[in-house]
Amino acid sequence: MSSKDGLSTSGDHIRIHGLSFSLPLQESAWSVDVTSKGVLQPVRVSLDVALDLSETGSSDNLTSSVDYSHISTVVQNICSESKRVWSTGVRAYDLANEIVDACFSATHRDVECISVELELPKAILLAESCGIKISRRCNSEKSQDDVFFIHRLPLTTIIGVLPHERKRKQPLIINLFFKNANGKKRLQEYSRRFDPGGIEQLISDFVQASSFHTLEALTSAVVDECLEFLGDQKWLVTAAICKPAALTMAAAPEVVLSRSRSPFPQTPLSDSSSTRSRSSSTRTVVALALGANVGDRFRNIELALRYLENPEPILVEVRKNLDNMEGDLRVVETSFLYETSPMYVVNQPSFINCACLLETTFSALDILRIAKAIENRVGRQKSERFGPRAVDVDVISFGIEIIDTRPEGKRDSLDNLEGQLVVPHPRLQEREFVLRPLHDLMPRWAHPSTGLTVDTMLRKLVARKSENEAPMLKVIPFSNALTLKEDGTPYDVPSTLSYWTLRNSAVHNSSSIRQGKATLIMGTLNATPDSFSDGGKHLSLVDALKYAEDAIRDGVDIIDIGGYSTRPGAAVVSTEDEISRVVPIIKAIRASDNELLKCVLISIDTFRWEVAEAAILAGANVINDVYAFSGPQYPTTPTTEAAYSEMKRIARKTNVPVIMMHSRGDAGSNKDYSLFTAFGPSKGGKTVVPVLQAIKLELGTKVMKATEGSGCLRRWQVIVDPGIGFSKSEADNLAILRHAHDLVDVEQSGNPLAGYPLLIGASRKSFLGSVIARSKGNAEVASRPASERDFATAAAVACAVQQKVDILRVHNVRGMVDAVKVSEAIWN
Repeated sequence: MSSKDGLSTSGDHIRIHGLSFSLPLQESAWSVDVTSKGVLQPVRVSLDVALDLSETGSSDNLTSSVDYSHISTVVQNICSESKRVWSTGVRAYDLANEIVDACFSATHRDVECISVELELPKAILLAESCGIKISRRCNSEKSQDDVFFIHRLPLTTIIGVLPHERKRKQPLIINLFFKNANGKKRLQEYSRRFDPGGIEQLISDFVQASSFHTLEALTSAVVDECLEFLGDQKWLVTAAICKPAALTMAAAPEVVLSRSRSPFPQTPLSDSSSTRSRSSSTRTVVALALGANVGDRFRNIELALRYLENPEPILVEVRKNLDNMEGDLRVVETSFLYETSPMYVVNQPSFINCACLLETTFSALDILRIAKAIENRVGRQKSERFGPRAVDVDVISFGIEIIDTRPEGKRDSLDNLEGQLVVPHPRLQEREFVLRPLHDLMPRWAHPSTGLTVDTMLRKLVARKSENEAPMLKVIPFSNALTLKEDGTPYDVPSTLSYWTLRNSAVHNSSSIRQGKATLIMGTLNATPDSFSDGGKHLSLVDALKYAEDAIRDGVDIIDIGGYSTRPGAAVVSTEDEISRVVPIIKAIRASDNELLKCVLISIDTFRWEVAEAAILAGANVINDVYAFSGPQYPTTPTTEAAYSEMKRIARKTNVPVIMMHSRGDAGSNKDYSLFTAFGPSKGGKTVVPVLQAIKLELGTKVMKATEGSGCLRRWQVIVDPGIGFSKSEADNLAILRHAHDLVDVEQSGNPLAGYPLLIGASRKSFLGSVIARSKGNAEVASRPASERDFATAAAVACAVQQKVDILRVHNVRGMVDAVKVSEAIWN
């Protein structure tokens, strides 16, 4: 639009703000039946009339403008008419359209566009208001930017990266806008089904239960939750979230994100030349899926990952074919590990599957070339399609790009993918063995063609599964470090001794599978003179071997050997003495003529990297660290980082699992968790237990540090232990048992421990002695020594089984195996 003198008039408007009425509308903040009668409530009406005001501006004559007093009267008359519709009430969307039509009739033909906003402050429970804004052009039935909205929804949540921001909930202000690209008739249908109250409740529950580090991630997640709730692909959702407490010299920072699920796929890049324009410094996040079902499946996957982390020999092999000769890549995170039934060709062994994330400056085609070369290096042989393979490395996504290198006329089939690159992977949405590991890493990544998130795709796929289909189960492999060649290369990967299938472990979007034995038993072998329970009993090699043999006979799954008591007041033991206590026992077990004893899994209970390394190289298979790599100092000191790096190096080199336990230095100290009372109620109104929140934050921080970034541990290497009896009160210990599953709950957004295998060690602990020593009536119950707390331990074991704990650390193996069997029979 332009005036006669050539000046642009596209910004000319007459606006009327905040006309107030009381009207019987069908919208309500409560789920009540309003089909027979509207709900009388306040309504604020605002109008925007777009027209050329250049003539009025120069002549100072109202005839070429709009009389806003008259327009106000027109709106008032329409609203007065609406008051008479008590039989049904009116919908805000229908009322807005009536107002637009009446305003066009009351104005002259030079009016270009009229917008009407209806704001309903009482039709929503928590937010300041909800409503509708519609826009119409003259002589056009087509909707113009019709938007439903929810204004100023005040919520609180844990949000931020700073330590103090992880301790208390902060206020947020959320504004939501919903635009639909359907025509006017369809929008009338949607207006009757649009449920601002339902969206408000969904977002309120989600945000207040979340614990994101960045406002950007939270905003993106809120948009995704709204899109999933709305369902229809033609919605465009905008979320604007303010964080008022973030800046002291500003009212608030705000993040605004708009997302839709377009039903029309974007045009894919058609050939390799399209990917060569990338800057050599541009880093892209790439998702790869790995699988193996031939040979040592676990070793093959680990070897493939090590070639990704140290690709020099691979790059030499494929360098002449690379687009970017100076590119680099690094593995920054891995998923959990799963055992899955074969798909497509079912008559073959089960697969081990996982996913990993890379950061790279290579092109997508370069990543494909590197992946194929790694497959060959690990030992993949040509076989039937979807048949057995030593390892499979598939490119699943390359940032948010859509790439298809096949000729344009040959993209309708999936039978011509050999040697071609199609990303996102064309079979992604039908493969649980890809979606589930991917969900561990980036559940809210949205498919660039469909807009569906990984979480949504997985939920839809699981919903279609039949009850007869075998479940995907998490697994933990145990390496045999005695098979290391010690050749100094990163490709020296030990063979696999055995592996565990975790039937209890929390899995997203899946019911728990508890068929057969689900809870694993760790027997405790203390080679110390002063352990609180069995100090001095297993100091001799003969006694230690007898305990191990008895434990195997009684059904133990792993034996935990320790040479340094961590009870309060225990004597300090030198590193050399600790090694001399544990290594001979490990070597004797591995040299035994008893085949069951020789092959039993062994964990080394130590916080010293020197002891861990000596024990693993002697034949142990797991590192059990009560300080989660950070040493006994609390708070941590500069020496902590060195100890952390060394323990991580050993776990990486030997490829063994690690048990990371929550503690705060001396076991009898630092029991104050009052700072965590500020977390408030969690999703579903559950009471938040401060000690649980502390464990999630403090142990979760250490776990994330170990499993994220260059040189990370594999996620499947980590087992978490809440540290019962370590810097915990009696009430804290009981709360941990009562709510143990909450620690690894996969449905808690932002939970850093979500999905990790959980170990509980309550056996014979002093808090059990305190419970059973309480007075009963007028009689005092005598305090019992640790060795007489097995019945109390059995009660704790039963509770842990009910809480779906994966591993129980016990002293009396035979008795606790019986307790587990009965408990599993009950809870199954």
